[in-house]
Amino acid sequence: MNLKVIAVKKFFFLLMVLSFSFAEAQVLVSSDYGNLFEVDSTVINPSPLYPGDEVTLNIIMKNRGSNTVAENVSAVLGLSNNFVSVIDSDSVDFVGPLDTQTFVFKFKLKDIEPGTYKLPLNLSYERFTGGTSLGSESKEYQVLLNVSGYRSLDITNTRVVASGEAPHVGENILVLADVKNNGSLESRNVVVRLVPETGASFGDIVPLSETSLKVSNIAPGEQIDVEFSLYLSDALLPGVYNYKLTASDLDSNSVDSENVSIEVKGSPQLILSGVDFSIEGRDDKKLFQGDSFSLSIQVDNIGEEKAQAVEVILSMDEALTGINESFIGTIDPDDSGSAIFDLTILPSIAVGDSPVKISINYLDEFKNKQTFNKEINLFVHARPVSFPFFEVILLIILLVAAYFVLKQGRRLIDLYEKIKKRKH
Repeated sequence: MNLKVIAVKKFFFLLMVLSFSFAEAQVLVSSDYGNLFEVDSTVINPSPLYPGDEVTLNIIMKNRGSNTVAENVSAVLGLSNNFVSVIDSDSVDFVGPLDTQTFVFKFKLKDIEPGTYKLPLNLSYERFTGGTSLGSESKEYQVLLNVSGYRSLDITNTRVVASGEAPHVGENILVLADVKNNGSLESRNVVVRLVPETGASFGDIVPLSETSLKVSNIAPGEQIDVEFSLYLSDALLPGVYNYKLTASDLDSNSVDSENVSIEVKGSPQLILSGVDFSIEGRDDKKLFQGDSFSLSIQVDNIGEEKAQAVEVILSMDEALTGINESFIGTIDPDDSGSAIFDLTILPSIAVGDSPVKISINYLDEFKNKQTFNKEINLFVHARPVSFPFFEVILLIILLVAAYFVLKQGRRLIDLYEKIKKRKH
């Protein structure tokens, strides 16, 4: 075989290869060009997208035909199990040559991994050119959806735990909370802080633990518990103290905060600080049978909280009569109140100590009724037998008066007798 034949064969072989390559390119171009519609643009709201978002997707399709009409155009968006469909289809009656048409879809992203997701869009329509139907067509397009990752710290279940019904002065308390990463990325170098709402000092609330806790990393969906220990010192006044819990991720801008209010209670503490009495008509302090007197009872509140609805009740001998209940009302801390009773000692009372039980009732800081009792003794003396001085003087005066009356009467009788004799 000569060189010319070989050269001719190589030429024809190369020509066949080039012809085949050109035909494949044409097929691809022809196939792409043959699509009547193209994706002109997409509008996604919100943007960027994060797992869990509610999404509105607008797909703008363009009719590329200069003299071709599409009728009964229907668009269906294919959604996988990563999405929850709200509106996954849209339709329009007519799209003119070179016109655009917006198809609207709505769906929700599940808690999916960040990344790019392909959503198949199936477009079906009837094609008309020059008024002549070219039949129905159905084409599939790919819409790319980019889902971003994020970190989201959330403080929940904030609570104050005390040893009793509520935090009290002089007690230890715990401030507890849950910190959860609701994002799709790991939160790294997380720090949770407890800080006063105003000012930098905790004052009379003393931290027993660190107020800035480094809890390291929190995986997506993971939740951790945090705890702060505080001491409510004896110098603290009852009231509401406001604090703030903050959780921050030092690798991002993810920060959450939660207000914490600590209502500190005090307890009222009542004592019987004084008992006194005054006797009607006398200045002495000696009680006798038959006396009427006023009994005064003083109650002091040496606690940190006001005592409400304070009342004093006496339980005593039946021979001590009078109203035995007295309502004082509210006694503030470091203040006092008095109850006064007007009593009478009957003559029938036994001489000696007469016990009187004093019961003091009040409502504490939780509106619960509290009672404490105290017993005192009133010593009653027998009423002394006194000399009837005034009665004796009065009797003497009456006797003297009677003597002079009788004497004067005797004189008158004698005078009458003398006058009578002279007449005879």
